[in-house]
Amino acid sequence: MLKAIIGSGGFGNEVYWSLSSKERSDCVFFVDDNYYNKQYKTYPLSEFEPTKYEVVVAIADSSVRERIVKSLPDTTNFFTHIHPSAIILGDDVEIGEGSIICAGSIITTNVKIGKHSHLNLITTIGHDCSIGDYFTTAPGVQISGNEKIGDRVYFGSVPGAY
Repeated sequence: MLKAIIGSGGFGNEVYWSLSSKERSDCVFFVDDNYYNKQYKTYPLSEFEPTKYEVVVAIADSSVRERIVKSLPDTTNFFTHIHPSAIILGDDVEIGEGSIICAGSIITTNVKIGKHSHLNLITTIGHDCSIGDYFTTAPGVQISGNEKIGDRVYFGSVPGAY
């Protein structure tokens, strides 16, 4: 099944370039019909065919992401994308369907991440965390162990802080 990314903005392009070269060669973008602008390999969302593609929604705004996921046909297959440089420790980590784990991220042991969540560049999540659906982090976010985080939560970062 071919891969498709819903959303062709900055984050969508980051996900595209982190796919393998084979996946990229066949990958297309789908965007909201209101924003369709005839970019190369970009199609209006109204033309999405769930039998042809497995998708990931690469849109940062969790409420928009959730709205799009819920508007797709029930037969839609979602893939979870984990960048090859991400580190997942232990065999007890659960990552929900349609989630994106970006380059340099580290997830330790006994962590559950909900569906359609985004861990942006170099995010770390400590042991024994439970994270809801449609969760999003900015680059460089660090989450300590034993945290319980709900649905549609955004964790930002402070630019230039070390």
